[in-house]
Amino acid sequence: MTRTREICLRKHPVGSLGVDDFGIVERELAAPDKGEVQVRNLWMSVDPVTRLRMNRNDDPNIAPPAFALGDVLDGGAVGEVIASRDPAFAIGDLVQSWLGWREAFNAPASSLQKLDPGGLPPQSFLGAAGATGLVGYVGLVHVGRPKDGEVIFVSSAAGAVGLMVCQMAKAMGLKVIGSAGGPDKIALLREIGVDEVIDYKAAGDLTAALTAVAPEGIDIYFDNVGGEHLEAASMPGGRLPVSSFAVRFRLLMARKLRQAREISC
Repeated sequence: MTRTREICLRKHPVGSLGVDDFGIVERELAAPDKGEVQVRNLWMSVDPVTRLRMNRNDDPNIAPPAFALGDVLDGGAVGEVIASRDPAFAIGDLVQSWLGWREAFNAPASSLQKLDPGGLPPQSFLGAAGATGLVGYVGLVHVGRPKDGEVIFVSSAAGAVGLMVCQMAKAMGLKVIGSAGGPDKIALLREIGVDEVIDYKAAGDLTAALTAVAPEGIDIYFDNVGGEHLEAASMPGGRLPVSSFAVRFRLLMARKLRQAREISC
């Protein structure tokens, strides 16, 4: 048998995460059944949506669903097959799954995606070569429809998707304005060649800060956060790819509806 450790949610966090919010469970992993594959994880993705799912939320209509206390957390992962009872997978194959936050696991072969690295490091499939890069590319190219010489404003520009969008936009000949919070993130944006950077934590009036670096306006706003950034970037005729704001909006609206129900009772 294979021994594995899994990280579970011990309590719903309030504010910043703490060690006491999590627990580690050790258990023996049986051999895989017919049609299953056993995988040892090599790399794991820690995504913003995982933090949202840790909040207390009893509404089954909210997607993605919240974790219950005691649940093993999940998320994107890349691992290596260490045992297989499915002919499509061999020992040593690299696979991608949504079963991170654990060292090893058994899963139906149908829930795994076999990877062909093609010279790329395996962890890149959790970033630039995976969903992060895909979200950035589709949002920028198919929604933003960029043209050489245009101006794009990217919020959360030092985040996973934001970094992808900034670099792709630069390669396409756009003037890139990136917003992030704090000197370390601002330095990172400058390092990758972002033309203008805004530290929204220090800027004060975000609309004024954006107007100062884009006096003639912007053509595309790639939204990762909503809120004040979305208000500052509002422009007639511009294109607006929306990334993670949709999930945040649904969660916020669900919370508002619950509060309204409580008040009306």
